[in-house]
Amino acid sequence: MTADDSRSTLAMALHGAGLTFGLEALFAEYVADGRLRLVLTDWATMGPGFYLYYSGRRQVPAGLRALLTIAAKLKPLG
Repeated sequence: MTADDSRSTLAMALHGAGLTFGLEALFAEYVADGRLRLVLTDWATMGPGFYLYYSGRRQVPAGLRALLTIAAKLKPLG
């Protein structure tokens, strides 16, 4: 089964549907309390994370500005 939503794959993994791949921050709580466990750790990426590229125009769309603000506050990838 495939899904393009991390929360869906998390739900499937928590209900025993198999393996899933996703961001560590989303799964950390469940790994810490033993509901999920890490497998295939040799295949995990330790890359630099994601980058967001956007035009340097003065008129940044409100939605993009909100995303940038939220990402800066939450730092979802550490």
